[in-house]
Amino acid sequence: MTHLRASVALSLHEAGLIFVTHDKNGAWLALRETWGSGERLLGVAPFLRRLYEAKALTDATVLDDVIIHAEPRPSWWGAWRATL
Repeated sequence: MTHLRASVALSLHEAGLIFVTHDKNGAWLALRETWGSGERLLGVAPFLRRLYEAKALTDATVLDDVIIHAEPRPSWWGAWRATL
């Protein structure tokens, strides 16, 4: 839990960082603590999509390797992934 709280705190104070989680308790903790403007808290699937669309991640097979651990997938994932 200490690492989780430190990650939340770091993402709050470093504007260039985003807190990414698929842990329900971690998400609720971050939502309670996040007060700054901008998108500073993302789920794993939206984060992967952002990375890919920003060309920071270029191998679409990596998406499959990571998303398998991030169940449940969002409703848009299948349609979006099929376009790649």
